[in-house]
Amino acid sequence: MASVLVSGTNGINVSAGASDVVILRNLRFNGIGTGLTAINYISGSALVVEDCAIYDFTTAGIGATPSATAKLMVTNTTITNTAIGINLAPTGSLSGQVDHANIQVMTTAGIKASGPANITLSNSTISNAATGVLAASGSILGIDSSQINNNATGFSTTGGFMRVSRNIVFNNNADFSISGGTIASAGNNIVAGNGATVPNGTVTQR
Repeated sequence: MASVLVSGTNGINVSAGASDVVILRNLRFNGIGTGLTAINYISGSALVVEDCAIYDFTTAGIGATPSATAKLMVTNTTITNTAIGINLAPTGSLSGQVDHANIQVMTTAGIKASGPANITLSNSTISNAATGVLAASGSILGIDSSQINNNATGFSTTGGFMRVSRNIVFNNNADFSISGGTIASAGNNIVAGNGATVPNGTVTQR
């Protein structure tokens, strides 16, 4: 594993060509409390982040703002002590997968999506965040087989669309918050019910 020590700026800016695939593997990012975003994905056909550790950044662990069609895949990665673990804010179409991630101690959100972002989170843990998963206007998130625990709010929509299935949702001050948009449940989550708000949509099991 190699290390990237960052102060007052981004760790790695990924500004690649339209057909380029960038792979970041076995990297450790230390923002020492003043770094902005560890991995800043600006452009490229796809970004793959594997087996990385990110901590102590003020803006985000991973930020994705591509303006053209792009893909983001994150696997086996830990993000600790940032404002937002993974911030998805594309102006072009962004799709992809976050799998086996551990996102913890976020002042804003574990995963935040806005605009044309369509991402699935699976087999992951989000804990001790202001909001575990946040879907803002225009975004589509799928959360499957993950643990969303010990957050102020587990799942929140402010105009986006979220599908939740086979998750463990324990010890959040509020499990669901809906201020516009839809949280659609497959009815197979294990929830210790905190707060009065419940999902306002369904996912059909077949």
